[in-house]
Amino acid sequence: TVSYDGYYGIRKAARLPDLMSGSKWWDYHQSAYLATAKDTDGNGSIDESELFSSVVGSNNRELLRRANENDFTDWYDEVLQNGRQQNHYVSLSGKSKEGISYVLGVGYQEETGNIPNESLEKYSFKGSVNHKISDKFKAGANFTMALSEQESGSDVAMQEAFRLNPLLSPVDSLGNLVNQPGKYKDANDQYLVNKTSTWNPILEMENSNDNTRRWNGIGNIFLQYDAKKWLSFKSTFMVGFDNSRRGRSWGLRTNTGSKQGITGKRDTKEDFNYTWDNQMNMSKDYEDHSFNLLALQSVFSRRIETSFMNSNSLPFESGFYNVGTGSNFNIGSDYRKNTMLSYVLRLNYSYKQRYLVTLSNRWDGSS
Repeated sequence: TVSYDGYYGIRKAARLPDLMSGSKWWDYHQSAYLATAKDTDGNGSIDESELFSSVVGSNNRELLRRANENDFTDWYDEVLQNGRQQNHYVSLSGKSKEGISYVLGVGYQEETGNIPNESLEKYSFKGSVNHKISDKFKAGANFTMALSEQESGSDVAMQEAFRLNPLLSPVDSLGNLVNQPGKYKDANDQYLVNKTSTWNPILEMENSNDNTRRWNGIGNIFLQYDAKKWLSFKSTFMVGFDNSRRGRSWGLRTNTGSKQGITGKRDTKEDFNYTWDNQMNMSKDYEDHSFNLLALQSVFSRRIETSFMNSNSLPFESGFYNVGTGSNFNIGSDYRKNTMLSYVLRLNYSYKQRYLVTLSNRWDGSS
């Protein structure tokens, strides 16, 4: 049997707060300055020219021009986009006359975010096989494995967009992106806009990365021996792993990069564990009496290794791939391991399927 399951969809940002229009923000901004405006002509009231002198001064001529010409910026339009998402999965399953059943599957998932430079790509693999070797023996194996790469982009772009008012523009008069829309100067280094030091979110999106690549999987194999109808033994070995690398970088035209230089960080993690269970099940009925005994011996072990490195003032825009060329270099690593050995006994007793008694005990030793 071959089957396919898939979908394709569009992602849109929803339930965003309503931001002020340009004209409304300009009225609000002037009102905020009424309390601090100065009565320069001494007539006991604040007229329009005195208010504008306080609001605009000599440092915000471009801000005034934009307000008069209704030259506004919609920061939602600047930082948001429609994303897409798709998922496809194909599986193959069957059963042979020899008592072998199997399932094989492969999947692909892809998404783009509502902010540029955000994405997810994932490949998954799945397989299982079960074999009834004879009336007394059964065996099987199962595994699931996935490879994913996620780009989270800038963690501050949306925050910066919320902070910028609609009279600020992401570009200068020539159409070039400016580092700080609220600190806009002319060729003579004189302020045309002097309101806020918030960084341009478009530059944050274009010049920063937060990339995680991850391998993870889980699998098991088992062998079961049915010695009698009332007595069976089963041994199961399971493994799991989760290996990941996270890299982050900030270029010169980001807020972090402007203060620390080109900055790169890299973190790695290796997480591996296994469990080996050996169990016996015994069920016996004697007239009105029913007994069920479970005995289990289990071993669990887990090892985690991590490392990190970071530096700033890198000589090139090499992201997080050449961290050793920077200054203020930091490096570290960590190692953890624990192992547990367990024994379990459980006895269930039933009389006439009405009176039930359970006795159980467990012993654990951990390092």
